[in-house]
Amino acid sequence: MISLIDTLVFVSLLLVVGLAVWARSAARRSSMDAPEALLTAAVGQLPTRRRDWGTAMSAELTQMPDRTSRWQFALDCLRVVLFPPGRGASPVIAVAGAGVGLTVATGLLVGWDRPDLRLFAVTFVASVAVLAVLVVHRSGRLDLARSGAGLTAAALAGVAACVAVTVYASSAYSGATPVLPTPDRAATASVEDPWHATTLVFAVLLAGYLWLAVAVPGVMTPGRWGRRVGGVTALVFAGLLTFDSYGGSGFDDIGFALPATVLLFPAGAALAAILDHSVGAGVRTALWAGILGALSFVVIVTLSTVDVVRTGTDPTYLEEFARVKSADLAAFETYTVSGALGAGTVMLALLPVWALLLGLVGGAIGEAIRPSDTLAGRPVGHPAH
Repeated sequence: MISLIDTLVFVSLLLVVGLAVWARSAARRSSMDAPEALLTAAVGQLPTRRRDWGTAMSAELTQMPDRTSRWQFALDCLRVVLFPPGRGASPVIAVAGAGVGLTVATGLLVGWDRPDLRLFAVTFVASVAVLAVLVVHRSGRLDLARSGAGLTAAALAGVAACVAVTVYASSAYSGATPVLPTPDRAATASVEDPWHATTLVFAVLLAGYLWLAVAVPGVMTPGRWGRRVGGVTALVFAGLLTFDSYGGSGFDDIGFALPATVLLFPAGAALAAILDHSVGAGVRTALWAGILGALSFVVIVTLSTVDVVRTGTDPTYLEEFARVKSADLAAFETYTVSGALGAGTVMLALLPVWALLLGLVGGAIGEAIRPSDTLAGRPVGHPAH
């Protein structure tokens, strides 16, 4: 079976292939100069109700023949998109105050009942509060229709499931919190992360996933068919991961699920690029498949590892514990579950990036399959409708 470390090395080597294929395809496809491409990408970040302003800015850019003026205008527009005019202090202060209050209350309540989960809970709530302040400052409200109800609901359910699994794992094995797994679990039978860095990263990443679910940037908005294809791709990945995880020994022996993404994600991206008539749609489809796949990884691998530890029937797990001379069973079980959560942290950070780069390959394949005239003129930052 292929270990997690081996898989990460393998997929990292393939990143260069994705970048090279996309760069060559983009060079052939794009007829825009750099200022126009920058403005197009910036406009793609705007909420739906501000798209008219973006269209007007794009039209105004075409009237500027001087390259220096075009660059200055595009950069000014980008600044407005990233840092829009303030909406007044009252809404921001109200949301910030509510966030501080909720964070303090979470620390007190969780710390009183479950001190081992206090850092995770406080970091998660505080990160969500910060993101809420940024959303209110920028647009004042959420644009939930961007990614579609299905993907939004799936991402929200995935984040909720990750939080629930973390609480469950820590409750079942007191003190289990995310730590980066070592190549050999027998080398460490206790949780060793004095700064709790992995727990902090895990909580911040989950908050970021929650933000993506409810305030997805325009450049990540999937097309009509991409939403369906991305969901199905993530579901197939979750099925493969379930089969692997419950047939192996937990997080460090996940079989062929991750290597299968080399075919699975590009295939989904190519199909979406063909159906939505957009190379960018294929890229976004793979990205969303990676986002949902990473959330499913945390849930499936953690639960399967807890099952292995609870039953104690896996030969590899028993052999590893037998090699630990100075550790008791409780310490080894805690480390094993913590390592599973740590592996989930790694996937939350890396799998969407990996899916994005595989999507670049798949989008290029879809472009090659579909007649070029149907794909011409559609900027990557805009979904097809």
